[in-house]
Amino acid sequence: MFVASLRSGGDRRRHIGDHVGMLARPAAVLALAAVVAAQVPLPPRHTGNLFASGYQSHNVAEYTAEGVLVRTFTPAGLRNPRGVAIDDGGNVVVVGEINARVLVLDPFGNVLRTVTHPDLTAGTGIARGPNGHWYVGNFNPGRIVVFDAAWNHVQTRTVTGMNGVNCVAFDADGKHAVTAALANAVYRFDANGALLGTTMHPNMGSPMSIAIDSQGQHYVSQGSTGVIIKFDANWQPVTTFGAGALALPQGIAIDERDRLTISNFSAPTIHRYDTAGTLLGSFAASGVTTARNLAFQIAPFVLARHGTVDRRNGAAEPVLRVNGATGDALGRIATATTAPLTVTMAASSAGPLLAPFLLYAALGEPGPAAATLLPLDAGWFAFPPPMLGGSAVLLANSLGHPTLLGVGLLPATAAPGTVLALPAGLGLPLQVTLQGVLADFGSNSPFALSATNAIALVVQ
Repeated sequence: MFVASLRSGGDRRRHIGDHVGMLARPAAVLALAAVVAAQVPLPPRHTGNLFASGYQSHNVAEYTAEGVLVRTFTPAGLRNPRGVAIDDGGNVVVVGEINARVLVLDPFGNVLRTVTHPDLTAGTGIARGPNGHWYVGNFNPGRIVVFDAAWNHVQTRTVTGMNGVNCVAFDADGKHAVTAALANAVYRFDANGALLGTTMHPNMGSPMSIAIDSQGQHYVSQGSTGVIIKFDANWQPVTTFGAGALALPQGIAIDERDRLTISNFSAPTIHRYDTAGTLLGSFAASGVTTARNLAFQIAPFVLARHGTVDRRNGAAEPVLRVNGATGDALGRIATATTAPLTVTMAASSAGPLLAPFLLYAALGEPGPAAATLLPLDAGWFAFPPPMLGGSAVLLANSLGHPTLLGVGLLPATAAPGTVLALPAGLGLPLQVTLQGVLADFGSNSPFALSATNAIALVVQ
């Protein structure tokens, strides 16, 4: 009954106090901690921004989940990029076809690493397997070049007839499939890399990318026949869609709502479909020429900094601000010791109008390993909060139950409001990361709570 009461706006507003109370009960908190401890951190529930490789513009574009251009990266050494992926640290991994290399870029587009190998002569798609290895396609001769998590070469896999390799895609159990454009087939492998068989279809022509939805169904884009072929979890054909609307479809990425985002080789447009093949909308592939492969940002390190407040429209609202700002791509803000310092918390646009919250401060800036998935779909945290074994300091508590959650160092009222105001500045150098949990009717959590965005503050 409690969960069901959240499904209508009126009930959610009447019961917000009950939701907070349930979270604060000792038994409930212990149960939530057990849930977190048992969860595997990948794949995360929420996806973030969308990345697209620009084949003819030699760059990578970053969009919000709803298709608004955020920035473009044009790193030196990138020529005709194809595959694009995200690693656990939020870095962008992109494959250059013509100069046959893999570039690892930080979230700002700076080159961290360049990877080459004699077997990688015409790089295409890239995917990371459940074992942590990277699988890079090579077009012709068709092969898969495998690297470990540290980018050491592990093996090169070849199969007779598997020519024109474009993409590698993994099922949850480690089985994976490879598109071979010149063979007009999909080659299927078990988790150990043994060939299981091939899949063909009358509408298959230059198969490009494979995406897999939450039900394990497979979607394969066809670069020459201009359609998407849908197969079930066992690779039996289900339907074909997109004819007449798609213009040589290329990359496919699936978000947490099982929406397919599809790029086109011969049109500067990215389309979005549901799993039944219904066109939901389109947006311009701004910033790139000839969008090829696509990838959603699912790295815990970055998602933990985005927060999940009011994700009804895709992107989370940045409700936490320092000096009116939310920081750069990783939520970083620098200020002087004598500069005024103000920390504010806004309410979610979804309500409630006055939203109780917890706000924590952790010394330093947490790394990728510190990202913590909160239970019951409340989102990611950049650092483990005290209730989950972390050592962060509680700055403000307007959720109540101080004997359990702790007494905040600062007086707190519900958001929106100012949490801290220091007109003369902090007065001493400090590096700290701020993040909170906010009551939010736009949350996916049954407790109507969401993680706020995180801010890594450097006072110097």
